[in-house]
Amino acid sequence: MPRLIYALAVLAVGAALAADTRVALANPAAAIHGDVITTELQPGWNMLGWLGPETPVSELFEVVPELERVSVWLAEHQRYERATRTNPSNGRLPPLNQGRGFWMYIDGTATVQWTRPGAGDPVLLSLHAGRNLVGWTGREAMPVEEAVARFGDALPRLF
Repeated sequence: MPRLIYALAVLAVGAALAADTRVALANPAAAIHGDVITTELQPGWNMLGWLGPETPVSELFEVVPELERVSVWLAEHQRYERATRTNPSNGRLPPLNQGRGFWMYIDGTATVQWTRPGAGDPVLLSLHAGRNLVGWTGREAMPVEEAVARFGDALPRLF
């Protein structure tokens, strides 16, 4: 099973947890070099985890000219909300905060280097019943089994 280094995970929590919210500890220091993070974005869809300070999604369009679309999974509502270059301030879209997973669509045929601020403090992530799209911010090289052991049978699948 692949390791969770810098990866995103979609967590499917069993129906038995329908009203329950779980909390996972995340440590973003593993993915940060100094106080910035640099990612090579490929043309097309890129799945990412936000590791920086709280930021409105609309700001992504200002700093990444090739960005055409952002999709953020809202676990508490079990649906995606989207912003596009022509509608970057979707009013239903919450700001990106540490640990939130999201998708970015990059237009064109060239890769894009994207450098952004990181945050060095640990963060608690709330996991809702159903699917969750979160950014892995834990210890580098932590085995998947160790990272999800605290959930026991409450976590039937990890994608």
